[in-house]
Amino acid sequence: MDPGFYFAQFTSGWIDIEAGKSNQAIAELQKAQAMDAPPFVTGFLGYAYAASGDSGRAQAILAELNRMSSHRYVSPLPPR
Repeated sequence: MDPGFYFAQFTSGWIDIEAGKSNQAIAELQKAQAMDAPPFVTGFLGYAYAASGDSGRAQAILAELNRMSSHRYVSPLPPR
């Protein structure tokens, strides 16, 4: 696997979210986001922040997604 490809880190974060481990999910999703991941990864990061009780950072992620959407397409759903 390509160590610079975001999808492995994203998947690990997604699994952590589903397992109720939001703090571990945040760490993995931050790594994925730093790898030039698509906007849906940022959305999952915001969800992880909200699930961990950090509404301030969740709101900041929402604002970031709104800024992104002014110059590129931001899908409301992850890819299938």
